[in-house]
Amino acid sequence: MHLPINFKFAHIILLILSVAAACGNTESNEELGGEHLTLTEADLEGIVKPLPPDAAPAEDQVFRYLAYEPNSLDMTMLIYESGGSPFVHERLALLNHEQELVPGAWEVSEDAKSWTFHIHPGSRWSDGRPLTAHDFEYSFKRMLDPNGGNVYAFFYYDIKGAKAYNQRKNPDPESVGIRAIDDLTLRFTTEEPVPYFPYLIFYSWVSPRRAIEKYGDAWSTRPETFVSSGPFTLTEWKKSDRMVLSLNRTYKGPARPFLERLIYNLYVVAAQPPVLPAYESNEID
Repeated sequence: MHLPINFKFAHIILLILSVAAACGNTESNEELGGEHLTLTEADLEGIVKPLPPDAAPAEDQVFRYLAYEPNSLDMTMLIYESGGSPFVHERLALLNHEQELVPGAWEVSEDAKSWTFHIHPGSRWSDGRPLTAHDFEYSFKRMLDPNGGNVYAFFYYDIKGAKAYNQRKNPDPESVGIRAIDDLTLRFTTEEPVPYFPYLIFYSWVSPRRAIEKYGDAWSTRPETFVSSGPFTLTEWKKSDRMVLSLNRTYKGPARPFLERLIYNLYVVAAQPPVLPAYESNEID
C-alpha cells in the first residue's frame, strides 16, 4: 500500500524513537478529572524500551525535526493537516518500517465480514482514564458523521452502513457496523468480505470524547486541553516556532518508544523548509 509522504516520515521517526522519563502536563489532567501519575521503575518497565548498551544517555534521547505547522492534532478529522500526530494517537493496527502489517490482536469470521479487535489490557489515556473499545467506536462514528466534514470518511465505506450514514441516507449512527462488545472488544461488520481490512484500520486514530465535548475542535490545539492515547503527548506548542511531544507516562500499548521527546521546529507550508541549513547549523537531527 502506498503511503503519503508525511506518513513515510512518521515511520522513519518511529524507527529511532527512544526514552526516559518525560515531563507531563498536569493541568489538563486536573481539568478533565484524571489522576496525576508519577513514574516509578515499575512504570517505566511497562511503557519504554530499554536502551541498547551503546546508546547515548537517556537525557540525550531527544529527536529534533523540521515540520510544517499543523492546524491541529486531531487526526481523526484532519489527516493531512495534523502533522506529527501519529505519535499521540493509538491505532488498532500498525505498519513496520517496511510498510508491512504488524500482526495484531484481531480475528476474522469465516465469511470474512466480521472483524473483532482486542484492546490492549491496561491501556489508558494520558489523563489516567481507561482507554476502551467504546472510545474507538465513538471515534469511528465521529469520523463518519456527515456533520463533521471528514473528507476521508470514504476510507471506511467497506463497513456496513458507513456509506449510507456518511451520505445522510440513514441518519442513525447505530446502523453502522461498529460495536464495542465490552470494554476491551471492538467488532466491525463489513458489507462484503474485505481481506485488506486491517490495512484500512491502520488509517484510524482514537479520540478523547470527554475532551472533545468539553473543548470542541480546539481540544487538540493546546497542551492544557490535549489528551493522548499514544506513546507521546503534547507538552508545548508555540505557534510558528516549535512543538514538543513528550513521553506519555500512562502508555502501555504495543508502540513503546525509546525517545524521551520529539521537538518539531515549525515552518508554514507555503514556505520552502530550510532543511539542509537547519541540519548544518545543528538545529535539527
